[in-house]
Amino acid sequence: MNYTSKINDWYDTLLETYEKKQYNSEGVKFHKQRVQKTLALLSDLILSNNIKSILILGGSSEMDWCAKAIGIFDNIEVDFYMDELRDPFKTDKTYDLVLATEIFEHLKDKIDDPDRATFNFSGINNFLSEIHRCLNPNGILFMSTPNINSLRSILRLFQQKQPFFCNGHVREYNIYELEWFLKQNKLIPFRIEELEMENDDEEFLDQNSEFALNYKHYKPILEKFIKDNKFATRYRADINFIFSRKLVEER
Repeated sequence: MNYTSKINDWYDTLLETYEKKQYNSEGVKFHKQRVQKTLALLSDLILSNNIKSILILGGSSEMDWCAKAIGIFDNIEVDFYMDELRDPFKTDKTYDLVLATEIFEHLKDKIDDPDRATFNFSGINNFLSEIHRCLNPNGILFMSTPNINSLRSILRLFQQKQPFFCNGHVREYNIYELEWFLKQNKLIPFRIEELEMENDDEEFLDQNSEFALNYKHYKPILEKFIKDNKFATRYRADINFIFSRKLVEER
């Protein structure tokens, strides 16, 4: 089933609500592309894998409200987990699918980690090991996170800005780092999708200095530089979507 038109209609209603309440409707509009892509991938994943139960990490969001409103979650058991993600999860239930969108880049080391001098990824490893525990055999993790190797990140560096998609992120990752962390925690990637964000509202971008400016102008220049110097051309979009399956070891 294709939910694209329903997603557009529902999200436009959300934008109208935000504008009436004088929220940052431009920010919501900017993220519409990511939510729309996520929901399209999610609906296909649910239908093709006969998903009956989902654990959504990090609480509710526009994406979750939209999924419920247009029926993606109909006849599926959906639980939300909103506690600390760097500690053992306070649940013994298992699920066909764990959904973790735009969380990975916010994870610090564990609160009780004695190493204060370096970032050693203890929070990330706990997060992924607990996801593995909460998945049914052959269960799936669907995760999205900004791509530190994107063309936009490279441009931000040239413009003497920090390279992250958002200043508030703890750390952003490339697809090879993500694959490594997943495999270390017995989660085997089997599909990768990308999304390049688009926004024609220069005023919105100018007001948010963390964004790369004049990206449409510089994008072909960066692409040519990368190609001419034989650097990798894959995985240069803004957002990575990665699907992983729980590895079940034979006894």
